[in-house]
Amino acid sequence: MRRRLFLGLLGLATLCGGCAAMRANAARESAIQGELERYVIPKPLPEVWSAVGSADTETDKLLWQGYSFTWKDTGTYRKQTDKKTSIEPGSGEKRRTTTWFECEGESVPGGSRVRYFEAVQTTTIREGVEIGTDIRRDRRTDIELDLIRRFDPAGADRIEASGDRAARAERSK
Repeated sequence: MRRRLFLGLLGLATLCGGCAAMRANAARESAIQGELERYVIPKPLPEVWSAVGSADTETDKLLWQGYSFTWKDTGTYRKQTDKKTSIEPGSGEKRRTTTWFECEGESVPGGSRVRYFEAVQTTTIREGVEIGTDIRRDRRTDIELDLIRRFDPAGADRIEASGDRAARAERSK
């Protein structure tokens, strides 16, 4: 009986620890996104935009994560990668997942801002019929920070430090 109680309490502590880690990660990401909303790259957009999609920043990061995308212009200061599709077979239904990345740039007082997003479209197919599609577009602050680091390493470090402080504060609750 005591052993079961101990194992139950240990499992609960592990679960709570996992929740704390998830909350800390969420707090870090939220703080970084807040900092990025206020941050301005101290360079004109045409200069910054020339680095978007270059081989030594976000393209390397995407390759490292197993993606091999090519950036294409889709408008003035807008880019999108080609799309990659995979199909997960299942019993009775399957999921088709299509992934791509988007980038948007804007001129703002004092410089420019560039935002990166990862888009994932998941379609459920049952007996050959598409029964539902979900599209998710997540901000990729890691890639934004890599781009900022090229122009303002200290600024990127300050933004990351803010996220780390928020994570530590969440863990200590």
